[in-house]
Amino acid sequence: GFIPGRSRHGVGVGNPHPVSEFRSSVAERSMMETIPTSRTVSMPRGTGFTVIEMVVMLAILVLTASILFVGFPTLSGRTTVQRAARELGLNLRRAQNLAIAGRALSSGEVPPAYGIYFDRAAAPNSYIIFADTHPAGSQDGRFSHSSSDVVVETGTLPRGVSFEKQFVVNIGASQRNEETLHIVFSIPEGLTSIRDDSESVQSAEIFLTGQGTGFERSVVVRVTGLVHIK
Repeated sequence: GFIPGRSRHGVGVGNPHPVSEFRSSVAERSMMETIPTSRTVSMPRGTGFTVIEMVVMLAILVLTASILFVGFPTLSGRTTVQRAARELGLNLRRAQNLAIAGRALSSGEVPPAYGIYFDRAAAPNSYIIFADTHPAGSQDGRFSHSSSDVVVETGTLPRGVSFEKQFVVNIGASQRNEETLHIVFSIPEGLTSIRDDSESVQSAEIFLTGQGTGFERSVVVRVTGLVHIK
């Protein structure tokens, strides 16, 4: 039979076109060099979460929420007391400004003084802004429900805040605790008068306490007119 690579007469036959095959090989290499070959493009790694990552994230969220839940009442109570002290300080300044401006009452009368009255035992969550008109046409530096003194407004402390501690008043180098306090500003100078139910004092400290939290702020008033929050 016929054997590849050999002639029918038994003589071995080589490549009949060695030059053309060489040229073809060179042409293929040239084309490979000039035509860019395709490259394998790596796909970006998936951006989803693995189960372990999700479990870790949930654990962090639960821990953060529990910390916030436990600390929120304290933080809220602290903020509420600070706000109550700030509002009280502003109302003291408001009473003083009413006196300096000589603000008339709804009756048209200009009172001799404006002030704020505190009664810790009877009203531990509020105070009274009043016009001091007793006795008639003058001032006595104190508020009285049974007199001609006029209630301008009742200030109410935020829920959860009260005058839990007694007021501290200073007379010279000594101090004492009191249940009531009258802070009055005269018209037109706005001069400050501070007194308890018995006598005038030089300064007073009013404590505001958060119920259940124990957080405390105080407002200090001096006869010089200074009002500041501690």
